[in-house]
Amino acid sequence: MSEIFDEIRQEGFERGFERGFQQGFERGFQQEFERGLERASELGEERALLSCAQSLMGNLSFSAQQALDVLGVEEPRRSRLLAIL
Repeated sequence: MSEIFDEIRQEGFERGFERGFQQGFERGFQQEFERGLERASELGEERALLSCAQSLMGNLSFSAQQALDVLGVEEPRRSRLLAIL
């Protein structure tokens, strides 16, 4: 009887571990996926701002500061874009 109880307990432990592992993996994957989407969105916005700033600088002879002022870019993004421009 004790052997049967031990087998049932071990099987329950293994099933629980597998379910917990799977749920943890799925949650972690979802969180990383969402972070990746957020970062991709930020990079896309920065590229668009750079393109617009470069157009203002080239077409209207704005300085990098003036172009970012017109575009309403604030810190900390402003510093990153100024370093690139």
